[in-house]
Amino acid sequence: MHNAYTAEEAYTKFMLIVTMALNHACPLKKVRTKKKVKNKHFVDNQASLLKENFLQKLLSYEKTNNEENKCNLAKAKKEYDMRLRKLRQEASASFINRAENKSKALWKIINDERQTKNVTKQTLKLEIDGQVEDNPYKIANHMNNFFTSIAERTLKNNPKPSVSPHTTLDTGHDLHNFQYTNQIEIQNIIKNLKQKTSAATDNISTKILKYCNGSLTIPLTSIINKSLSQGQFPSALKLAKVYPKHKKGSQTEIGNYRPISILPTFSKILEKVVLRRLLDHCEKFNLLTERQHGFTKGKSTTTALTDFADYIIDNLEEGKHVTSFFLDLSKAFDCLSHDLILYKLDKLGIKSTAITWFKSYLEDRKQIVEIKQSTNGVTAITRSRPLSVNRGVPQGSVLGPVLFILFTNDIPEHLDKFCTVSMYADDTTLLLSGHRDNLDVKSFTALNMAYQYCHSNDLVVNQDKTSQVAFGRRCEEVPSIPDVERNTQATYLGVIVDEGLTWSQHVDNLLSKLNSSLYVIKRTKCISNTSTAKIAYHSLFETHIRYGLMVWGGTSANNLQRVLILQKRAIRTLAELGYRESCREAFKTLKIMPIVNLYIKEVILYAAGQPLTQNRHLHDYNTRHSTRYQLPVHHLSLYEKKPSYMGMKLHNLLPEELRCFSGRRLKTSLTEWLINNPFYTLNEFIERRQ
Repeated sequence: MHNAYTAEEAYTKFMLIVTMALNHACPLKKVRTKKKVKNKHFVDNQASLLKENFLQKLLSYEKTNNEENKCNLAKAKKEYDMRLRKLRQEASASFINRAENKSKALWKIINDERQTKNVTKQTLKLEIDGQVEDNPYKIANHMNNFFTSIAERTLKNNPKPSVSPHTTLDTGHDLHNFQYTNQIEIQNIIKNLKQKTSAATDNISTKILKYCNGSLTIPLTSIINKSLSQGQFPSALKLAKVYPKHKKGSQTEIGNYRPISILPTFSKILEKVVLRRLLDHCEKFNLLTERQHGFTKGKSTTTALTDFADYIIDNLEEGKHVTSFFLDLSKAFDCLSHDLILYKLDKLGIKSTAITWFKSYLEDRKQIVEIKQSTNGVTAITRSRPLSVNRGVPQGSVLGPVLFILFTNDIPEHLDKFCTVSMYADDTTLLLSGHRDNLDVKSFTALNMAYQYCHSNDLVVNQDKTSQVAFGRRCEEVPSIPDVERNTQATYLGVIVDEGLTWSQHVDNLLSKLNSSLYVIKRTKCISNTSTAKIAYHSLFETHIRYGLMVWGGTSANNLQRVLILQKRAIRTLAELGYRESCREAFKTLKIMPIVNLYIKEVILYAAGQPLTQNRHLHDYNTRHSTRYQLPVHHLSLYEKKPSYMGMKLHNLLPEELRCFSGRRLKTSLTEWLINNPFYTLNEFIERRQ
């Protein structure tokens, strides 16, 4: 293998050796799956002895029918039931603790508990050319044809571009060759891969790869370095295996399925090596736009939501009208032209061997659809013919999302004269502000320029789902744009934004999710222990509260109380408290923060990380209030809901020993202080600290 000249040849020989070794060590066997015996793992020696004792007491009672034996029987049954319950709790806790996806594990246990009847899987049927087919081979091929032609069907109705796709972004800093990798880097990449059993057509999962890490590092390093130096991506790594996942609706309608793509595990390693070098190049020369919050270091949905809210509030404070357009891009990742991707990369300085590698990475990709069906315990696997994928970034890949954000990196530059753009991957929002007499012209121009950009870059805007929302007390004065739906609210990155920034609709939606999560916590507490139920709380309950809290946490006190009521119910379940018992001590004992404390922590840490003015920046005197922030003068009460303003205000009220901390020390100390001081309202915090 090491003597192979090309990366293609080296990888082919490598896979031949690995496959032979894998077949020898763990050959595939055909087995018939048996129905699992429920609760078999809940029995140990002690439980068996208690069961025998219970049966003996039962027999004695049936023979004598006296009161003493009846009492002994009840006692024996209680001991046996308690032992089974304890074993079941221990097994559930162990299963959840071992699981990587805690939420999925929790729901599996709960659904197993609720399931009373055996659910039989129906044979997959699909409507093809007006007839319902059950032939798995025909179904697989029909699905593959459908999935690989999504881009063509989506682009079919896209207007022809009026201008050529070009970008003025020209870095002047070129990346001709990728830096070689080494064994340490490859070992660390493999070590950090999620351990999964799913595998592509080569049947090598990350679980197997991690187990063989030491043996495969040297050959993988050699192959990857050949790939980087020659600009060649092995063709065996370009074949994707696709599972059709039913979304909703009729199972015979092909439009109700979405493709789940699995790429070879070795492809992920090579892609991670290239990704690191690509991002290093972009970060070194500051090539990435500040408006993109997706798949970018130091950015997240939270930063996107914060920038979005700040823009609206700042412009309303200046007395301007504010409106936004939420663009809906159809199949954005699937429609991109490979030639355009390479063109954009070239403009970002990716040249010579590096651009040749990306060309090899994108071209000649294929995919198959695999269908699994079980009959009488035997699972049959059917695969379609491979078909070419000529557009888009590879689904399920490491590089795909980053290639997309680099592709759309020039959108802000294209629209900066007309509006402010906020992006998270393909979620694109146009923000505009101004006076009533010119805002309609600005909006119309900005929207049409955005459409023009999309048409020129193979991005399809679904105008039926694109919407406009105006903000502020005078939002009715903001003119509407023809052919664009005008709404009073919109969902942006999972948060419902309303025209008055009251966040009430978002809280309504949140409460529905929390009620569902509360049920899981209660069931988990019954079938497991407190520590496992606490895992359920953090993974299914608190995560919903924390998401976007920095932005929507400035809602009314009444809305926060509505969330706190459900949070208290969860705490009472965990701490086994009565309906009227106080939860304050339980919050401290369980080391869980009320929603108000979570909000205080979020905004204070956000403010502490911003370049905001403190008293010590205004003079050189070491005063008692030197670590306090200077609060900006403002006119609107809405301005006080800004995360930065609220963070400064609440930071000023912290104990003096906390105010002098920064960075990780502030986060650790603040968390500990808030856990020991649970607050139920912001006014309670403010009054106690003044």
